[in-house]
Amino acid sequence: MNQYQIPKLIQIPKALKTNENSTVVSLVKESGFKSIHSESLRDELREYLECHPEFIEDWIGFSEDQRSSPSWFLMREPNGQYELGWFATDCGKTRQEWFDSGAQACAEFIIRVMERVESHFLTDPQC
Repeated sequence: MNQYQIPKLIQIPKALKTNENSTVVSLVKESGFKSIHSESLRDELREYLECHPEFIEDWIGFSEDQRSSPSWFLMREPNGQYELGWFATDCGKTRQEWFDSGAQACAEFIIRVMERVESHFLTDPQC
């Protein structure tokens, strides 16, 4: 993913709130996200978020607004750490990880959400 696509990916939560016709799937598709680039993208996202931490709150809000289960979640703990994990209605929180860096936690959350969208909605079914 090139450096011009990073802001588009980072701004997905804002785009969902400002454009009622947008969906997560359409915005991920427009961003050009491809999971094969996830490792290098993770670092690029973290670096961008370190320079623009205001977007971390947008992604926490995105996580809180999700209405589907199972799904990845991101939240800030009262102690200042960030919790990333998997939530399913039938078994609650699992696969939890804690991060001191909001940028690192958010970058990981974005990658996991995008990979899930790609695998469930943007991958052509095999014949």
